[in-house]
Amino acid sequence: MSATGRWTELLRLSPRASGKRRITGGHGFTRRRLAPGLADPGFTLLEVLVVLFIVGIMFSFAVLRVGDQGSEQLVRREAERLRALLILAGERAVLEAREFSLSFSEEGYGFLVLEDDNWQLIEDDELFRVRELPEGIIFELTANELPVELATSVGEEEGPVPHVLILSSGELTPFQLTFYAEQGTAAYLVEGEYLGEIKVERSEAF
Repeated sequence: MSATGRWTELLRLSPRASGKRRITGGHGFTRRRLAPGLADPGFTLLEVLVVLFIVGIMFSFAVLRVGDQGSEQLVRREAERLRALLILAGERAVLEAREFSLSFSEEGYGFLVLEDDNWQLIEDDELFRVRELPEGIIFELTANELPVELATSVGEEEGPVPHVLILSSGELTPFQLTFYAEQGTAAYLVEGEYLGEIKVERSEAF
């Protein structure tokens, strides 16, 4: 066969000459064509349901976490507020040479002042007024290492009970008051010592 005949035969057998082209990707890789009548199967219904189930569980945990953090901040705020008020009441008792106390109930707490040998509830003072606990927040009191059973409200029936004395000498009834949320895991302990020191610590709800 002559040289011209050989080139003619090679051109006839090449893909370009026969009209069959190789389809390649951007990096020279051959793209695979699906057989006629076959479609890309994609995700099955079961796979989609499994993914949605997992996403739902993760979302539920995230919502619970946000809710728990919100209740913890509320409990901490109430504990810190009481500590600040007790410190101010102690300073006022020393400066005015008067005896104060703190009375607790299931609903909240109020400050008392000793007048003519009787404990009187302070009602006309914006700072030391009776305070109610936010909804969902509760506390338990221990004074002088003994648990205290609280009345429904401050001053109920027989009058306010002075659970924690705040004396003009700077002394304080030793106590422990635990704030916690009905729906939550965190709690905050307000602890007062005999010499007047008051601190707040985080603990776990029981």
